Amino acid sequence: ARARAARKAHLTNYRQIELTGGDHFFTGLEKTLIKRIRVWLNKQAPGMEITSETFVTNPKKPNNRP
Repeated sequence: ARARAARKAHLTNYRQIELTGGDHFFTGLEKTLIKRIRVWLNKQAPGMEITSETFVTNPKKPNNRP
């Protein structure tokens, strides 16, 4: 359904990539997931950088979840 919606919206950069063995939280595959995201971001936004200072935490929310 997501792939169809992306095609309908003409989102040419949309990709779905399966990580074999990945559960909902990608347990045990965190490094692989980060690497895949980093490669995609480098292709889509070359020269951009995100640092740890970019993310703001809220101590009132447990585990920083909304």
